[in-house]
Amino acid sequence: MIDISKNELIIRSHEGAHKSYLDEKFIPFCRPRRCDAFVYILGGRCLYTFTDGRSFEAKEGDILYLSEGAVYEMHVRERYDFICVNFFFAAEDMRQSNVFTPKDKGSTENRFYRAWRMQTGGSLPTKMSLTYKIYDDVIASRTESYLSLSHRAKIEEAMSMITADTRDSASVADLARSVGLSEVYFRKLFKLVTGSSPSKFITDCRVKRAKELLFEDYLNLDEIAERCGFSSLSYFCRVFKSSTGMTPGEFRARLSV
Repeated sequence: MIDISKNELIIRSHEGAHKSYLDEKFIPFCRPRRCDAFVYILGGRCLYTFTDGRSFEAKEGDILYLSEGAVYEMHVRERYDFICVNFFFAAEDMRQSNVFTPKDKGSTENRFYRAWRMQTGGSLPTKMSLTYKIYDDVIASRTESYLSLSHRAKIEEAMSMITADTRDSASVADLARSVGLSEVYFRKLFKLVTGSSPSKFITDCRVKRAKELLFEDYLNLDEIAERCGFSSLSYFCRVFKSSTGMTPGEFRARLSV
């Protein structure tokens, strides 16, 4: 089974591109795919399970590679928007379907949109060039972006712990320990799943909660800082201004305008 991110393959032909979506549903095992495909996920999440027992989830910002001949079922967890670029690799050996997180999601998304828009125009060499550039994005990401379901579940559990109680002062090391991972590996996986470091994710959640509480006139800033897990009012104000461009007081004043 060839890992396309570690073996640079030749693309034999470009077979078109389309933009579509699927509503939340379960799609049982389908017939084998007739061609290879790169799929960019614009929104939503979908769990893919293959006949060999492998499973992975594709989510917004991921590139999904589906191999010619692959047989799989799909569990669409929420509206699933995507752009699909179909092609054929010039390789007879079976390739391994997988999901990848591109290093520059903006550039990758732009390539997929260009490939889709060129279906009614544009030369074949240009379409092939775009397909190769998308493949370059896959190779650049390497398989470091692949996460097993169990690892994704651990990170999602940690995310739930963070969002459930912003007052909790648990450290990143505490979170890693609670889901059974080393702190170094936890930080790496967290970044791959969320695109953010654990510390920044925690801070963003606290600032978001603070914005919600600033609507409550009966709470003073000290109380809000305490409820959102900030160690002091001055630290709260500094972090809030760094994130929003204004102090908590200025933010609250705008709410009353």
